[in-house]
Amino acid sequence: NTYHHIDERIAYFKNLQKYLRPGGRIAVIDFDRRAWFEGLLRHYTPTEFIKREMEQAGYMLQQELDFLDRQSFLIFAVKP
Repeated sequence: NTYHHIDERIAYFKNLQKYLRPGGRIAVIDFDRRAWFEGLLRHYTPTEFIKREMEQAGYMLQQELDFLDRQSFLIFAVKP
């Protein structure tokens, strides 16, 4: 629930690739628009923003889980 606090997210996640093991993945869990209280405080990131930014940083979406009621849960891997 901190993705929305990261500055320069695309550059941050591009840089992070060098620290991942081969085949490593990144899970991003953050509040989304369904979180009404967090929405009032702007402490959320729409799922489509996360997907777009991670794509721009060089990742591909591997899995999108939907069991959390106010959060997005996305798993990414580095593009081959």
